[in-house]
Amino acid sequence: MSNIEVHYRALQAIGAEVSTAADTLIGTIGDFQELGSGCDPNIPVDVALEAVATSIADNIAEIGKGCADIGQKLRLSGEEYEQVETHNAQLSEKFERRLGC
Repeated sequence: MSNIEVHYRALQAIGAEVSTAADTLIGTIGDFQELGSGCDPNIPVDVALEAVATSIADNIAEIGKGCADIGQKLRLSGEEYEQVETHNAQLSEKFERRLGC
C-alpha cells in the first residue's frame, strides 16, 4: 500500500470519528427537544432537568474525547508523513550521488 493510500485511509477513519461526534451532538439536541416537548407529569421537573443535564454533560465529554482522539491521530499521521518525506529525501540524495548529480 502506498503512502498516499495510508494517509487517505487515516483521513477516512478520522472523518468517520467526526461523523460519530456529530451524531452524539445530535443526540444531545434530541434530549433538549424531548424535554421541551413535554415531560411525563409524574416526573418532577428538577429530576427531568438533572437527567437531561447529565446526558448532555456525558455527550459533551464523549465529543471532547473523540476530538482528542482525532487530534492524536492527526498528529501521528503528520509524524508518519514527515518520516516518509525524510526517507524519500534520503533516497533521492543517494540516487543523485550515484548518478553524480
